This record gives sequence, C-alpha cells and structure tokens, in this order.
Amino acid sequence: MDSLQLLQNGGIVLALSGILTQVFKGIIPNRFIPLFPLVIGIVFGLLTMGLSVESGLIGLFAGLAAGGLYDQKKVFKKSEPELEFDGK
Repeated sequence: MDSLQLLQNGGIVLALSGILTQVFKGIIPNRFIPLFPLVIGIVFGLLTMGLSVESGLIGLFAGLAAGGLYDQKKVFKKSEPELEFDGK
C-alpha cells in the first residue's frame, strides 16, 4: 500500500471513530468514552488496510486524534488533589 492510500484510509478511520464515539456516548459508561475511539480506530484500521503493524498504528493514531490525546491521558491518570495558591 502506498503512502497516499494509507493517508486516505487513515482519514476514513478517523471520521468513523469520531462518528461512532458520538453515537455511542450515551450508551457506554463515561470512564470508557476516551478508550472507545482508540479501540474503534485500531479495529477499523486493521479491517480497512489489512492485518499489519502499519495499519494498526495508523488506526491507533486515528483513534487518538478522534478521541483527543488529552482525553486518553485522563483515563490513566490518577486523581491528584489540586494545590491551591494563596498568592503570598
């Protein structure tokens, strides 16, 4: 598969991941919403571009882009108390 075709398929996977995430937001628990586009991206990447590491990585990056990298980080980050600054 050439680079242009991989890029086009990555765009399709990105769009599908984003759309399906929006559709299923009310169905899946809130704590799994950031992981959902990641999994969907990998699955659609492998289905549309064949079983290879390359297509899995493109699906992974498309899922990260669809869900937002910040949202992915929040799932794994433990809740830390915020430090208050009193201005002194």
